[in-house]
Amino acid sequence: YLLGRTKIRQEDVIGAQAAFEVAYSLDPDDGYINYWIAQTLSCQQAKPYLQNGYTIALNNQDTDLMDAFQFELQNCGEVVSSPSDGQ
Repeated sequence: YLLGRTKIRQEDVIGAQAAFEVAYSLDPDDGYINYWIAQTLSCQQAKPYLQNGYTIALNNQDTDLMDAFQFELQNCGEVVSSPSDGQ
């Protein structure tokens, strides 16, 4: 995960994606890993990670991460209701 973040800062998207894929294989239930791997992919490829990560953020009541996932999902054309909307 940290290697991926370092690669992102170095603008090495391919290296970051590889690092995040390894991190995801070790811990697919980490919302932050889902978020960051999605940042290295096209919207179509990222949607499963964004949707999974949003569910994780909801379950963990991590409002910062929920907001980040809502923003990214909306940028990819998904309609996202906030928990206060009854979902």
